[in-house]
Amino acid sequence: MSEKDEVQKWLNKIAIAEKAYNEYHEQIKKVREYYKNEKSKNKTNIFWSSVETLKPFLYFKQPVPYVERKDKTSDKVQYLACKMLEKAIEWDLSKFDFDSVMKYVRNDFLISGMGIAYEKYNATFKKIVTQQVSENGVVEVVADVKDSERVETCYIDPVDFIADSEKVGIWEDCTWFGRVIHMTNEELIAQFGKKFNYLVDDENDRKKDTKVYEIWDKKARKTYYIGKDCGSEFLKVTDDILKIDGFFPLPKPLYATLTNDSLIPASDYKEIKPLLDELDGIVERMRLTCQALKVTGCYDNSFPELANILDKDVTLVSISDFTKLKENGGLAGIMDFAPIAQYITALQALAERRQDLVAQIYEITGVSDIMRGNSD
Repeated sequence: MSEKDEVQKWLNKIAIAEKAYNEYHEQIKKVREYYKNEKSKNKTNIFWSSVETLKPFLYFKQPVPYVERKDKTSDKVQYLACKMLEKAIEWDLSKFDFDSVMKYVRNDFLISGMGIAYEKYNATFKKIVTQQVSENGVVEVVADVKDSERVETCYIDPVDFIADSEKVGIWEDCTWFGRVIHMTNEELIAQFGKKFNYLVDDENDRKKDTKVYEIWDKKARKTYYIGKDCGSEFLKVTDDILKIDGFFPLPKPLYATLTNDSLIPASDYKEIKPLLDELDGIVERMRLTCQALKVTGCYDNSFPELANILDKDVTLVSISDFTKLKENGGLAGIMDFAPIAQYITALQALAERRQDLVAQIYEITGVSDIMRGNSD
């Protein structure tokens, strides 16, 4: 198969996966918008409250490395080896912000229904000049030598994640996954070489955004970099340099609700959305009811001094004909108020329904278990 056909094959696979993931990716954007209350429609954001309650119970702070011997023996060499591994892990975690990455993954799991992190291998090289003797005499040879290397845990936004979705129901059967890397044409050329200069016709094209797909193919044990606008050749192809079991540089993503016939999860928000919508409606009705719940009435215009009697919390009003006021039965005889009992009854019923909805949401999300101290 030619390189052009191979690229087209992968572009077709990507198109199928993006179509399968499209609804989920759109749902993530809506959930994040609701969670942050960007449109200020959900006045009582119980979803935000639930997520904030669950966050520390799922992941609170960076763990302390602990390495234990497989066989519980008193061998001092094995004990020392465990301590060395613990120190090595501590040193490695101190070189990047592992704690923040795990919190990003935790937040995505609770909000979007899927949290993803992967291990990225980084190496730096330096040039070394050596002298070699040849038939033409002594010549200088410049070589790139690895100067340092490390592996760090990195975050993947679920919106940029796709995976094998053709007749694949469980993660163990997944043969490839990909992530979208957003960059400009200028950045693409800088990273993958000047041979892609044909993407740029003028200065505006250099700043134009483009998509690069990083595809990890378990079957071929290769990593492909494919440009959306470079349909005839790969940007880059790398062999299996990590040599790890399973090939993928990431563990199984942290899924929320997932069935055995798809790798596309459903977030908790989707499960409780009908309750959240009803709760938002109840809160809005309560707001409108409270606006209508105010003291209004009428009075005998022969007592004009009473026109503003309700303007202050505590007030005494001077009445010119107090005797006439007493003869008319006092204030109760010359004033009457609009009924508000029906508003109070409606408000009480709405408050009860609101409390019931909150309890149901807490029960479904598991917050009620935490509040009772019976969390799994």
